[in-house]
Amino acid sequence: MILPPLVLFPFVLALAVYRLYRLPRLAWCGTLRLNPGRYFWLAMLTAVAYLGLLAYTIGLSVVVLRALVQAPLSLASLLSIAGFLAGYPVAYIAAEWVFHYGFKQAKAPR
Repeated sequence: MILPPLVLFPFVLALAVYRLYRLPRLAWCGTLRLNPGRYFWLAMLTAVAYLGLLAYTIGLSVVVLRALVQAPLSLASLLSIAGFLAGYPVAYIAAEWVFHYGFKQAKAPR
């Protein structure tokens, strides 16, 4: 039950790092902007999703590196962080869902 998320973890981590890098760049150059709807909470939820995914990525990277460096690689050390690793794909999918509705492609100038 916990094995599929653990196998997907490196792929999802690479996607999240790419997304966390790309979103600010696209917003800075003006090709991506917050969805200008009438819902203020959607813009706030988009910002919270970005910061949450960033915090989860940094925190999980620190925990995994600490487990690999400090303790000898054992089943007990891997099982202690397995819950965090298994929850990461779910957090990434939730953040991507919010990004889909929270951002809008800017119209190209004519």
